[in-house]
Amino acid sequence: MLKILTAALLLSAFPSNAALINVSSVEQFNNLVNEKKPIILKFSADYCPPCKITAKPFEELSQEPEFNNIQFIELDIQSLVGQPLSMQYNVLGVPTFIFIQDGNEIKRIVGLDHPAKFKEDFRSKLKEIFVQAPQKQDEEIMAIEVEEELSAPEPTEEREEQRTSESAGAFKQLWLSIRAFFIFMFDKLKEILRYIINLIKGIFGW
Repeated sequence: MLKILTAALLLSAFPSNAALINVSSVEQFNNLVNEKKPIILKFSADYCPPCKITAKPFEELSQEPEFNNIQFIELDIQSLVGQPLSMQYNVLGVPTFIFIQDGNEIKRIVGLDHPAKFKEDFRSKLKEIFVQAPQKQDEEIMAIEVEEELSAPEPTEEREEQRTSESAGAFKQLWLSIRAFFIFMFDKLKEILRYIINLIKGIFGW
């Protein structure tokens, strides 16, 4: 019996890496926000059945290794800490889940639509916002950097050669246009001469 109690005490002395954070003051919460780590903030109330339904799955998600970098916080809107923070975040109903990234709210979910699928749906939402979104942003940044490299100014010599080639092409196009114009005028002049000659022949009966 003594061994069991000793083991229990040792286990309780080493909390898991990811779990619900107990926030005891607004100052402590602000310090957590200033750390710029992802935060999922849940506002609940004792009188709210959906809050109780989501309580256990929410805590279980906080213990999943995939979400170790996310700070899970649950506050009662009637508590000394929850009341001012619920006013600060303009919480109008419970449960309300607020996703915070770099100190800013980026998404909010209010209420509970599918109790049986809450854990599965919420896990997907956490991945979408806090896991996959940063990876996508990194890929977009890399794509922009590659595009900037491809669109970077060419060396001076290459630009001069390109300008010379473009000038030669423009001159050639101008010359072809002038040549086509004179050929057109020459053909019209021949038609006019033929008309005048035929007219004279008709007058004099030739």
